[in-house]
Amino acid sequence: MNSVSPSEFEDDPGTLERRLGPRRRVFLAGRALVDGSRVVEVTFRDIGERGARLLAAPPTVLRGQVPVLLLREGLVFRTRVIWNQAPMFGVAFDEVTDLRATRPVAYEPLAATWDAWRSGPQTAGD
Repeated sequence: MNSVSPSEFEDDPGTLERRLGPRRRVFLAGRALVDGSRVVEVTFRDIGERGARLLAAPPTVLRGQVPVLLLREGLVFRTRVIWNQAPMFGVAFDEVTDLRATRPVAYEPLAATWDAWRSGPQTAGD
């Protein structure tokens, strides 16, 4: 596994001005649905009202539109990948679905992952 220095991704004034809105630093477990069926682990590193910065375990590459599940909340964000600097990815939120209220067929792999996560032991960051 490649190690990444946190300083490589620290905010600089240029980055802050391009953001869609203010963000807060977090360390939250998530899952992304890649190619419509493959679920991969991601970590939310910061999050705001309109987007987030995700860390994905290599060799994961996120491109285009990617549904991303925030495990603790049971929320699936339909996202667009704005920038890709693997293993970090910046995404904009297009829509949010609360799995407690509705379960679209397209998100079934994420819903099943969320169900399994809720029934098992959670770890730090989850």
